[in-house]
Amino acid sequence: MSDGFNQRIYGKNILAWIPDVNEHDLNFLSNKASELYKEVEDAGCVDNFRISRVVHGQVSDKYEKAVESGCCGSSDVHYTNELTGNTFSIGFNYGH
Repeated sequence: MSDGFNQRIYGKNILAWIPDVNEHDLNFLSNKASELYKEVEDAGCVDNFRISRVVHGQVSDKYEKAVESGCCGSSDVHYTNELTGNTFSIGFNYGH
């Protein structure tokens, strides 16, 4: 998966900055992103659904720009894949 990879879940594009993601992490992220989207899909005005690897407590600069370019509110959750030990941030913007 290359930088800037777009994946569609439930008809939404997901912006992802996770270079060199392995199959275990990809499956983990797909499941977590799907769970999170199911929780917020009825909230309305959800945009900038995004994923980034967290390295030394930091997400990618492009992820931060996606946070800033969306609607008023934002929600970001960190998940750690216990199988690989890799941590990711999954988030979205909402509201007007």
